[in-house]
Amino acid sequence: MKRFLLFTICLFVAFNVYAGKTDIKNHGTFSHTYNNGQPKLNGQYEDGKRTGKWEYWYSSGSRMLTEEYERGELQGRFTMWYTNNAKRVEGDFRHNKQVNEWIYYKPDGSILKTVNYVDGKPLSQSNNKIIKKKKNAQLLNCRILIKMIRS
Repeated sequence: MKRFLLFTICLFVAFNVYAGKTDIKNHGTFSHTYNNGQPKLNGQYEDGKRTGKWEYWYSSGSRMLTEEYERGELQGRFTMWYTNNAKRVEGDFRHNKQVNEWIYYKPDGSILKTVNYVDGKPLSQSNNKIIKKKKNAQLLNCRILIKMIRS
């Protein structure tokens, strides 16, 4: 379960790093496609900052994730899907931080778990104590994934 959550977070971070490779001086619609012609991502820039709904797709054409921005900050609903179109995770961002209830799903669509976030920090369901994150191998895996996307 921890690996699933870590994978989801790493994937999210990696996509945001990938999008950061684009020319941030953009204004207007930004889109990118896979070599097979399928859409990869689509969004809007306003004064060099992301704004509105951004959408990402798998190379097969099925949705991967949607996220909302306001003046360059993640603000609003975030939803990610498996390649079989079942939801993977959904929740809200406020000022680039996870907030409120996030729901994590299994590939069959059933709920894996729910986690409540306050100011970007996950709370345990049973005792509302902040869960401390391990930085060792998990952080290294995120950095490797980010490097792969940047190259």
